[in-house]
Amino acid sequence: MASVHFIFGLHNHQPIGNFDHVFEYAYNRAYKPILETLEKYKEMKMALHYTGPLLEWLERKHPEHLELLKDLIQRNQVEIVISGFYEPVLASIPTSDRQLQLRIAKEYAKKLGYNPKGVWITERFWEPSLAKDIANSGLEFAILDDQHFIAAGLKKEELYGYYLTEYEGHAIAVFPIDEYLRYLTPFRPVDRTMKYLKELNEKFKEPLVVIHDDGEKYGVWPGTYEWVHKKGWLKNFFDEITSSEFLEVTTYSEYMKRKPPLGLVYIPTTSYFEMSEWSLPSDQAKKFVEFVNLLKQQGIFKKYREFVKGGIWKNFFYKYYEANYMHKRMLFLSDLTRRSLKAKMYVLRAQCNDAYWHGVFGGVYLPHLREAIWRNLILAHDYVARGRIYVRDIDMDGHTEILYERPKYFVVLKPSYGGSIIELSSREKLYNYVDVLSRHREH
Repeated sequence: MASVHFIFGLHNHQPIGNFDHVFEYAYNRAYKPILETLEKYKEMKMALHYTGPLLEWLERKHPEHLELLKDLIQRNQVEIVISGFYEPVLASIPTSDRQLQLRIAKEYAKKLGYNPKGVWITERFWEPSLAKDIANSGLEFAILDDQHFIAAGLKKEELYGYYLTEYEGHAIAVFPIDEYLRYLTPFRPVDRTMKYLKELNEKFKEPLVVIHDDGEKYGVWPGTYEWVHKKGWLKNFFDEITSSEFLEVTTYSEYMKRKPPLGLVYIPTTSYFEMSEWSLPSDQAKKFVEFVNLLKQQGIFKKYREFVKGGIWKNFFYKYYEANYMHKRMLFLSDLTRRSLKAKMYVLRAQCNDAYWHGVFGGVYLPHLREAIWRNLILAHDYVARGRIYVRDIDMDGHTEILYERPKYFVVLKPSYGGSIIELSSREKLYNYVDVLSRHREH
């Protein structure tokens, strides 16, 4: 009888504004071979999240992939997990937009033949209020890192199941992703993963173990296509998982029907550990790394890691003024377009998270991603513009800006900064000529 319950999930994403050849590259090296391999293993199940920009691209370029996805859903091999459709960091957008993003994602999932129950939290950036928005959207669970639970005071050995959390009486389930497995797969041989799962089987009674990570790690990251697909890591992984006598492959929804929660937990505002470094200003991030290395040298980092705190995702709006202005312009337009769904859809697209921050990859430094955000912001504003002048603190720094709706341009002046023009957006070109990133020191 199987005694380890195992969930394997992937999050597949390409941002608004990314190049078509990048979508195609990721499709051929990860999304396509993963799904085609899954099709051959009828006993294998996966939880899959596709973001809106990727789904829209697949609809245009590879509808056959969506047809295969529908078939696997019908065969009960795939559970669809959603997030905000255009992959915003939910905690960074207004409540009404959170629910609209989730509603659109739910409706798309239903087109694929699945009524989704769960949410992938973008960049795993959690704020407690999200529980209410998720519950009010008719969803039942969210997926977070095990470190989120440890930050709430739980011990690692208490994380082999799921918990409930609530906000203002609105409750959802929360599942912990096993961090060790997340770093183990797919970079190490399959037998390392199986050994770890066997150890958990011997140590705990019917543990639930979850891997849920970026799909791009399974073919797009350097060296992974050769390893995962050409040399057969994924096939070997599926072979071992489906033939194991001590493993039962399941999904989040199936597991919730069969097993009760382990208890109630209140998870603080947090993300994965690396984000706490990246979101700090450069000098502070450097000190943070020095502190972590000092703890590691003394051999006490693992013991006290949960007490090592850095920044949070929203700190990027302090770290990069350009990201902050883009974000606050989005908030301004979110309010301005509240009565126009067509205009609001452009705002939702402009909420795609990638251009607002920087970690390992380009993010805010990539002009084509910022241009895509601005294109959608300008389209949203153009739809509701009436030749008005706004005098208000748009960037929320305590000083008033002046926004002019001109026939061909949107112009924003900042009197507190010498009357500088901080936005010059062409309504014809759909381009902000002041969308230039200042030099920033990075640690």
